[in-house]
Amino acid sequence: MNSERFLPNDIAEATKHQRCYEECRELADVHYKHGNFAMAMHRMTDAQKSLNELSKLADKKICIDRHNAIVQSLNAAGIPVQIIRRVHHDQ
Repeated sequence: MNSERFLPNDIAEATKHQRCYEECRELADVHYKHGNFAMAMHRMTDAQKSLNELSKLADKKICIDRHNAIVQSLNAAGIPVQIIRRVHHDQ
């Protein structure tokens, strides 16, 4: 797994969903090859659910990384984040 795609606190959950995604796809292939299309569809649905969770976790990291980059840019420009928060909340 590419752990750079997820927050450190989310790695265990991401690993669980990645494993589930891969196993469900493999099981779907087995069911498909044996002609059990309903079970194959169920496993593909399960794989899709895990893929959705992986996407959410990756998006969460992207949002936090963007937020941190903005904070760093503001600090580099000499604008303390506390001032931004104060102005925003006063409105």
